[in-house]
Amino acid sequence: MKTTIKTTMLCVLCLCLSYASTSGEHDPFSEIADRLAAADCLRVDFLHIVESAVFHDVDSMPGAAALDQQGRYRIELPNDHFLCDGSTSYSYSIPNNQIVIEDVSGEHAAAGHELLFLTNLKERYSIRPIVDGKSYKLRQVTTHQSALPDSMTAYLSGDGGQLDRFEYFDINEDRNSLIIRSLTTERPCPDSLFTPSWPDSVDRVKL
Repeated sequence: MKTTIKTTMLCVLCLCLSYASTSGEHDPFSEIADRLAAADCLRVDFLHIVESAVFHDVDSMPGAAALDQQGRYRIELPNDHFLCDGSTSYSYSIPNNQIVIEDVSGEHAAAGHELLFLTNLKERYSIRPIVDGKSYKLRQVTTHQSALPDSMTAYLSGDGGQLDRFEYFDINEDRNSLIIRSLTTERPCPDSLFTPSWPDSVDRVKL
């Protein structure tokens, strides 16, 4: 099975701005979400695992991301890098040595990258506890155009203090697990993280 780049993007951008929850204000998930929403810089190391319902095999892809409150991001996968400096997005394919450049200002500014759901999850999803302090059902409530799943299940670590993983089924009924290896905040993201820098030999495609 081949894991598409679009599928991998489903979760991991860029957790929350306007939480619609029935849990108490001291609920662990709510506190984690608020902390991530307030972070000027969010760094995530993750592992995306896809279990094929058709081919009965498992594919995995590690990745790293840096996201900030201005909608800037840097996402690195084994064969692809994605970067946005706030006005322009860059999608760099390492095997093809090709970069696709697109203006994301104006009407395109709100779309952003799928991973940005980590900075506004409360805005995009309603959240209900399955087991308080352990697992939560997330259902998308916004009309943002994105490839994010309609629903996900979020799991916290054993002590309830950290995000552990997200699980969801994609359009092919494949089971997806987004394992959060580490998630840290710092103030702020250095501008150099979002400064384009590509090989001189790269083939550039402007959309």
